[in-house]
Formats: sequence, structure tokens, C-alpha cells
Amino acid sequence: MNDLAKNFGQNPVIEEPEFLLLLFQRFAQHAELLNFSERTIQVQRSALRLLAAFLVEKAITDIQAVTLTVLSDFQRWLFYRPTWKGAVRSATSMNRTLSVVKSFCHFLKQEGYLARDPSEDLEFAREPQRLPRNILTPQEARKIVETPDTSTHVGYRDRVILEVLYATGIRKLELMNLTPEDVNLEEELLRINGGKGGKGMPQIPPDLLKGGF
Repeated sequence: MNDLAKNFGQNPVIEEPEFLLLLFQRFAQHAELLNFSERTIQVQRSALRLLAAFLVEKAITDIQAVTLTVLSDFQRWLFYRPTWKGAVRSATSMNRTLSVVKSFCHFLKQEGYLARDPSEDLEFAREPQRLPRNILTPQEARKIVETPDTSTHVGYRDRVILEVLYATGIRKLELMNLTPEDVNLEEELLRINGGKGGKGMPQIPPDLLKGGF
């Protein structure tokens, strides 16, 4: 056992209960056998210290007493517990901790410390959807769309694909599922089958209707 595993339970602020120390160390050894990086093991250590703090606060002294209800309470406890910087804990941060706890519980079941995995039905917090950081400008997007050589059949096909993707915002799979019957030239609309995001009937790009670029 190296120093990382030996010191897995040491923390100047939170002192893990005795019944968790051995389990934490075994989990660290398991991570080392899987060749996890020191950084990953440190993340695991931080997450399990939070779990230990919660169990101490709730006076839980037996790993067998850790149930789905207990872990759900831990999830709520995390939500109201600020980070060490005093900031509100984000959904991403909570889910990172819960992911470690899930791995820990799964390990305990595999090793026979638990009859069943109490985290099996534990759901992650819903993370807010974020826009991509790097978004093309209209000029950059137009440059990409105009890249294919429309004097060739393949180039013309590729130009049509890019025009439709850029102008309608449909997904690749939705584009691949388009059929001639989905093209309404009279109303200048496309019918999206099985689409997501409520796209409905997007407008056909005007350049395509003109038959040229």
C-alpha cells in the first residue's frame, strides 16, 4: 500500500469514523490497481470525505445502514453545503461527488461489504444546458457552406447538405432520415420525422428553392 492509500482517510478538518477508514483505504487500493491517476484518487478522496462528514453528522456508524434514502438525504445535504471557497455547489460539482459515491457503493457490493448497492437508483442532479463556447460567426459559417465544388455532383450534394443543416438547425440523423416526401415545395417546408427540440416544419433555404448557388 503506498502513501496515497495509507493517507486516504486523513483530513485536517473531517475525521472519518473508524468503520469507514478501512473501506476508504480498500477503495483507494482498488483505484490504484486500475491504474487511476493520483489526481483521480484525490477527487475520490474529497468526495468520500464529504460522505463521511454527512454520516458523522447523522450519527450513522454502520455501512449497512447506508440506504438509498440515506444517499438521497446526502444529495440534499450537498446542495445546501457550500464549497470550501464558500460558493454555492453547482450541479456539476454535486454530480462529480455522487459519481464517486456510486462507484464506492458498487465496489462495496462487489467486495461483499454490502448485500446490495444502495446507490443503484440514485439519480444525478439535472445540469443546466450550456451553449457552446465557440460559435461560428455568420461569415465563418458561410465560408464552410460554400467550400464544396458545386460544379460536381458530389460537391453539389455536399453543398445542399450543409445549406440544410445550417439554415434549419436539424440534426445529422434527422437529415439522414429525410425522404422526397418530406419536402413540401409549395409551402417551402421540410417535415422532420422523429425530431427533437420542437423544430416542427423548418423553412427550406431559399437558395435551394432557386436551384442554384
